[in-house]
Amino acid sequence: MLKRKKKDKGILCIGDVHAGFKKVNSEGRQVWGIYNIKKEFEYLNKIMKHFCEEHVSIDELHVFLLGDIVHGASNYRTQLWEAEMAPTIATEKITDILTNFFLQLKKDIKIPIIVTCQTGNHGRKRREQAIPTYLENEDLTVYLNLKERLKGKVKVNIPKWYWTVVQVDKKRFLITHGDAINMYSRIPWYGLREFIQSNKLILKKSNRNFEAVIIGHFHNMFNWDMKGIEVFCNGTLQPQNRFTWRIGLTPSKAFWFIGVKGKRIAWRYQIDFSRKRRFKK
Repeated sequence: MLKRKKKDKGILCIGDVHAGFKKVNSEGRQVWGIYNIKKEFEYLNKIMKHFCEEHVSIDELHVFLLGDIVHGASNYRTQLWEAEMAPTIATEKITDILTNFFLQLKKDIKIPIIVTCQTGNHGRKRREQAIPTYLENEDLTVYLNLKERLKGKVKVNIPKWYWTVVQVDKKRFLITHGDAINMYSRIPWYGLREFIQSNKLILKKSNRNFEAVIIGHFHNMFNWDMKGIEVFCNGTLQPQNRFTWRIGLTPSKAFWFIGVKGKRIAWRYQIDFSRKRRFKK
């Protein structure tokens, strides 16, 4: 009897959406806002359906929400004049968009979807907080609402810390937003190495190690190997990226779609929103 070929597990990374951010051109006309984000997620639905029907074979999809889902308005001096709407309204609107996205995705690909959430730095309700940022964060409000709306259809996990470890098939991923990674002379690489090494030591004591790391925050797509630990940095939907240019990186308007088989990465795609594929209606 022929042994049936095992399907892969999929990982879709979503983060740095910055709902509530607006971009205005030199003539003072708004050219980016929540309407554009809605259109990007409609495209993401189409491209995910296309990939799952034509290119990959998966029996389970993990979605990592990596934080900065909401742009916020109270942490950085530029946030107030960049705001299209109040953070509470942006939270409601992006919750609607994500709910529709997940329900349509579930309908299209017809496999279990497991969502794991991490909060970012932009959604904090105040910059200096006496309590951990995940407790007072617009991202957390989005996640709690999503968990309620998707109950019985899509599983939503909300860890109570700024990083968590998720096992996909036999491979363990440490996921975090990335703002806890220190930068030296505006360079994140040394801080990323320190972050990985310190967490490896912590988790080794409890036999909960990891083989890969997925982060956001830096708005730049990269994938590199650090002494056997594979690191993925996810892109952004935000069209303005002063921060990314300032640290010497090129902003990437793209998300990772990764395949896992056993303990190895089977394939990796960059879903590029700046070069969209045309679909027949």
